[in-house]
Amino acid sequence: MKIFGKIEDDVPLFFKRINYPFAISKSALFAVGSPHSWPAVLAALTWLVELLNYNAKVCARTAHVMLGQCAHMPAYTQKWCACG
Repeated sequence: MKIFGKIEDDVPLFFKRINYPFAISKSALFAVGSPHSWPAVLAALTWLVELLNYNAKVCARTAHVMLGQCAHMPAYTQKWCACG
């Protein structure tokens, strides 16, 4: 996924597209150094890392069945997949 506009506009949209269960506010991205913004941003990043690790494990287990493709994953996440 390429970033075409402002990062504070694209990051919340990215997390929404990958079905992150909570909204990320633009203000949290503007003031990422403030103590009240850290929990939301760190939670989103932790969730993203866990999602990528899960996808890599699923791809590694199913790579032999799918002939190197991660058909169960959306196209925008296939590039992060270990078998893709």
